[in-house]
Amino acid sequence: MTLLDFLHLVQRSWRSLVVIVILGITAGIAVTVAVPPLYQAQSELFVSVLARGDDTSQVVQGSSAAQQKVTSYVEVVRSASVLQPVIEELHLDTDVESLADRISATSPANSVLIDISVLDEQPRRAERIAAAVSQSLAHVVTTELERPSEGGPSLVGIKVIQPPALPKTAASPNLAKNLALGVVGGLALGVAFVLLRHLLDNRVRSREDVESVTSTPILGDIALDPAAKASSLIVQTDPRNPGAEAFRALRTNVQFVDLGGTRRAFTITSALPSEGKSTTAANLALALAETGAKVALVDADLRRPRIADMLGVEGSVGLTDLLIGHAELDDVLVPWGLGGLRVLPSGSIPPNPSELLASEAMLQLVESLTRDHDAVIIDAPPLLPVTDAAILSRLTNGALVVSAAGRATRPQLRSALETLDNIGGRALGIVLTMRRRKDRAAGAYYAYSGDAPRHISTDAPDRGRRAADEPA
Repeated sequence: MTLLDFLHLVQRSWRSLVVIVILGITAGIAVTVAVPPLYQAQSELFVSVLARGDDTSQVVQGSSAAQQKVTSYVEVVRSASVLQPVIEELHLDTDVESLADRISATSPANSVLIDISVLDEQPRRAERIAAAVSQSLAHVVTTELERPSEGGPSLVGIKVIQPPALPKTAASPNLAKNLALGVVGGLALGVAFVLLRHLLDNRVRSREDVESVTSTPILGDIALDPAAKASSLIVQTDPRNPGAEAFRALRTNVQFVDLGGTRRAFTITSALPSEGKSTTAANLALALAETGAKVALVDADLRRPRIADMLGVEGSVGLTDLLIGHAELDDVLVPWGLGGLRVLPSGSIPPNPSELLASEAMLQLVESLTRDHDAVIIDAPPLLPVTDAAILSRLTNGALVVSAAGRATRPQLRSALETLDNIGGRALGIVLTMRRRKDRAAGAYYAYSGDAPRHISTDAPDRGRRAADEPA
């Protein structure tokens, strides 16, 4: 995974990342509020070793000996020999182990200083404990640990050079520190969540996801357009929109598919509902019709028809009435717009859609439409819920399978393509829809199809416009 891929993942999951960071900050605040405040008192001691003579070498040896001993005295600070007298002197309600957990001792490198720090819930008691520990350490070292065997005073001296002061503010919890830890922890957990979700996510989102499932060529790449909800017919309502250009590029690519076939009829389907197949079918039909071609758009989704509503035509009479012999083709095939597009609505929803679409009447209808039109676009139901689209793909050149980014999983797309193969149909190409792609120049989401089959070059919008002048 490249840095750019990672940034795309973060951009896609930024809401989750923000929520986790906010939870981390909340946790930091909660810890600050819940933990009782602790006050810190500190004292500093100076350790010296008396020289046995006045010459310089003896003094140097004494200083070096003091530095060596300081390392050991740092450990002695938290011993029972030092702390038990402190507990008895101050009448503390604790034991040596608990008191040692609240005391720390350090020594700067190459020095003879010992810094003692005490944490306590009461500032006054913290000050008293720090002072008592300092005195107890000096007493233990000079009278027990470093007492000469032949008697006399100890050569080691420990003096308090910085007595503890009464702490004014609590040393912990530290709100700023806890907030910083909350932010860092939240970011770490958020990034881990984003990466884990990416690893577990098997939805089709990119070209690479499609190519991992099938070798079927990708014929189109249609971006997610927020304006599409207001008007699905982007080719007609906003011809200069990059999304409209993407449908024209799809039209160009479709013209190169199945060049040996005598029919120019295509089934538009998808693995699951709500992947944009009806929108793709309508816009592809419009893009073909604007070249001057005669195009028939058939709504064969006899379960959830949308074409009539999308194009604003009367859909109460249509395909079903034609198939059962209650209407003639010329009566239900509706001219639309100023070009050569004609629309065949679905008509009333029948109880037996699969049987109607697999009938001899449907085959004869497709053959009739193909004879009289340059291209026939059939909007069919999704492949996984029902087999209607697979049946229709056998009556046409094949199926264009629409796959919306983040909708179907890779196994579902694979299963949909296998459904086509099992019934004798075939997938001519994949059309990616609802994809987000950042246009760095314009700073907006756009779509332009460079996803033609390997032997087709569609590397510039001008190329698509020139192809638009060719007959469909």
